[in-house]
Amino acid sequence: MSQAVDRLLSARIRQNAFKARPATRAGVMVSGGGYQAKTETVSEIAAASKDSWRELHRTPPEAVPGCRDL
Repeated sequence: MSQAVDRLLSARIRQNAFKARPATRAGVMVSGGGYQAKTETVSEIAAASKDSWRELHRTPPEAVPGCRDL
């Protein structure tokens, strides 16, 4: 399941980040029973997207106002 969520969510984040029109693509809902790592999977995908965005734009975390080094 996590590979399918990874492909869909990563693609959706990229499409919305690089969009040219004012409209955005619809969100993604991940559903399932308790303790199936839904939140962890989505958090890891979002963190990886953020890291790749920073690499693409060569922006260190300390150069962005409001960012904290956790």
